[in-house]
Amino acid sequence: MVSSTLDVLIVADSPDVRLTVRRLLTQAAPGRYTITDADRGDRALAVCEATPPGCVLLAQHLPDMDGLAALAALRAVSAAPVILLTDREHEHLTADALARGAQDYLSVDALTPTRLHLTLQRSVASVQRDREQGQALALRTAVLEALPLGVAVLDQDLRIRQVNPALATLLGRPALELLGQPVAALWPALATGLVPPCTHMLAGEPFHDLELRLPAAGARDERWLSFSGAPLPALDGARPLGLLTVQDDTTRAQAEAALRASEARYRALFEIIAQGVIVYDPTGRATLANPAAQRILGLSETQIIGSSVLDPGWAVLHEDGTPAPGEAYPVLVALHTGQEVRDAVLGLIPPAGSVPRWLRIQAIPQIPPGATTPAQVCAIFEDITARRLLERALADERQQLAAILHTMHEGVLAARPDGTLALINPAALHMRALHPAHPPTTLAEFVQQTPQRAVDVGGQVIPLEALPMSRV
Repeated sequence: MVSSTLDVLIVADSPDVRLTVRRLLTQAAPGRYTITDADRGDRALAVCEATPPGCVLLAQHLPDMDGLAALAALRAVSAAPVILLTDREHEHLTADALARGAQDYLSVDALTPTRLHLTLQRSVASVQRDREQGQALALRTAVLEALPLGVAVLDQDLRIRQVNPALATLLGRPALELLGQPVAALWPALATGLVPPCTHMLAGEPFHDLELRLPAAGARDERWLSFSGAPLPALDGARPLGLLTVQDDTTRAQAEAALRASEARYRALFEIIAQGVIVYDPTGRATLANPAAQRILGLSETQIIGSSVLDPGWAVLHEDGTPAPGEAYPVLVALHTGQEVRDAVLGLIPPAGSVPRWLRIQAIPQIPPGATTPAQVCAIFEDITARRLLERALADERQQLAAILHTMHEGVLAARPDGTLALINPAALHMRALHPAHPPTTLAEFVQQTPQRAVDVGGQVIPLEALPMSRV
């Protein structure tokens, strides 16, 4: 929407033209326009640099430069739309000026208040609409670039329209080489399992966590890839596009196999959830949230949109479990400093809960061209709660094992393949009359410190070379 008052700069060497345009604007919308004029190109440039106008009305001939030169100079210092004021003498320059960035033109010989007013409103609205579309595209691109998982934008023919660096790295190919390729060509061995859900996605049916096994080939080991997809409306109003995400779950798949093999000792495998994305405005309020964010936070889109990052109902913890002050929140740090925050770990406790949900967060500020502060911040996060719980369980198990070894009466030692001792408990040291402050470090050293004689339970002397430790 065009603001209630519009600053207009009239640039013409003719006083009559400047007065006529000023009078017509005032007559068309009293109080609607704040008008400044200039009779030379250099003076117009000075005005634009000092007080950027909302629109410029430019005559095609000035004392110090022609219309095309003035247009180029104005476009270099201002994003405001430029409307040409033409006359019969210079009408032949109109088409060239429009091609070089003029928004519209008006004949000074046929000016009316209504025509002048409507042309200004239409030009300003058009430029503002283009700017908003450009910001939306920049936001989408920034989110794709920042996501740690691979992302591709597909057209209706399942060809790659856009990829992010993470996907190019995953495939080991330059991003430009991937553009225009059919998605089936990226993973030929997975085409049967991947193409049908991608086709349904472009028809409006999203899919999540489709896990496919990529067989080993050549020097490449077997890999497990997890795919998700959702329809994405095209910014230009054309046919919908598709957003395909992929991450290498090989490590997770291997961890799951190990956990299943020892589930008596470890808790159930933790759940892998796709990353969530929330966009915050300069005040720290959410303006956009994706489905993954809703799933991770357990909130609906209505509950997230408009909420503040400083919502007093939520408790926030540092990675060590201590309370986190508001100024330490990644989104606020990015808003206040304009700098990215990477891999911040925070615990969130919902209003009705007592157990924190741990998130790894990336906060990416978006600073428009010419601005010094962020217009918005993208928060990208993944749920690492299960991973933290698993790490804690493993640490507890190690502590329990250490306590058992320390208190048991039987001597225990473990040697590595190279003969160094991995552990020796106090009972083993005591049995051999070895001082705990100077334990042996190798099996050979342990054997060398064997007593001068050994006897069996019947009191018979056992030769040292017959001892089990001597035969290891």
